[in-house]
Amino acid sequence: MKRSIILLPLICGLMMACTADSEKQHEGSQFPIELDKNPITDLLYDLEKNGEGGITWNFEGGEYLKSKVTYYDAHFYEKPGKVQSPSEKKRTEMERIRNAFDRASEEGIKSYHTEQHLNGIDTVLYAVALKELSGEKSSLRNDFESNNIKYYNLQYDAAQVATLRFNSSPSIYDLRVEYVTKIPTGKPRKPFTLNILKGELEKYVKMDSVKTYNVHYKYTDEEIRRSDSMRVQSIAEHWGERRQNVETRTWDGETRGHLYVVSPSLANLVGKGMKQKVMSYCLGIQANESYDLNMYGNLSDSDGKESGPINWGLSVRSRTYRWDEPYEVMHITYHPFDGRLFILVIDQIDGAYALPGNWEYCISAVDGKRTYIPGTPVEMTR
Repeated sequence: MKRSIILLPLICGLMMACTADSEKQHEGSQFPIELDKNPITDLLYDLEKNGEGGITWNFEGGEYLKSKVTYYDAHFYEKPGKVQSPSEKKRTEMERIRNAFDRASEEGIKSYHTEQHLNGIDTVLYAVALKELSGEKSSLRNDFESNNIKYYNLQYDAAQVATLRFNSSPSIYDLRVEYVTKIPTGKPRKPFTLNILKGELEKYVKMDSVKTYNVHYKYTDEEIRRSDSMRVQSIAEHWGERRQNVETRTWDGETRGHLYVVSPSLANLVGKGMKQKVMSYCLGIQANESYDLNMYGNLSDSDGKESGPINWGLSVRSRTYRWDEPYEVMHITYHPFDGRLFILVIDQIDGAYALPGNWEYCISAVDGKRTYIPGTPVEMTR
């Protein structure tokens, strides 16, 4: 029986009926949605359980609900001058991935595959269009090459797409598998708002175990360019129209909002509640709102008392930064080394939007001076 994509009960009616056999087959999976069955999704479930790399999720709302799951395993070798090769486990994993893409290429409607092995540098690229939307063209975007390493923009505009990029050299190991699906929401695009999610957050902020702080970050173009302590998140769309040259574009800006810090005793409860609300809202009846949702890691089922995730987080924001629409942003992250959950809600942005790299602990970054919340680990203030 072919499985249908299961997002959430709210969206099942929008797409197709949920099936019980798929849930049983992948019992224990931490994937936020159930994937349709094909060689690539079978591979991703296997990599989730047995792979050495990590997995991230991205969702985009609008006229189409777009989901992307990425498996990645990337690192620099400690001794780049020495000829090194991937471990036996990584070679075996790569062989499984190749086999899955070969099978998907046979089943797909269009595919692309190229390899290059030269002077100790190995490159493997695949792109497979598995299913088209009505009236949609499957056209391959060009890849490009830099320093003998091939990078890619291998992306079909189709309903189901899988891509593989692998680069290995004496200095790097970079493996990425992406799977993208697009589903019509049946509604016109509309601006994204945080009102429902803020309402959910209000249920928790009144608890004694939740501390609230006003945040204020002010930064100059010079500060952004000379240091990575402030990270630009987005820049107004109309700036890009007026300033085509990135080098002449200014990064001056100011951001204000509220930071909510949840104690370890409630971190999992609040994290699960907020995650569930974000998913039901963004993948449910408001899937046509123009948002961008990114997720990584998994919440622990142990309420912080036993082994949990390395870290977990999500960010949801308006997909475009326009002056004629509100730019809504919420970040949620959990740090296991102190067991607290951090939720940042942005209230106002003037100019470019940027955050400190350690925004979870920093409540003020103005004129080069920083203020941190009580109990901030010393290593997070450097």
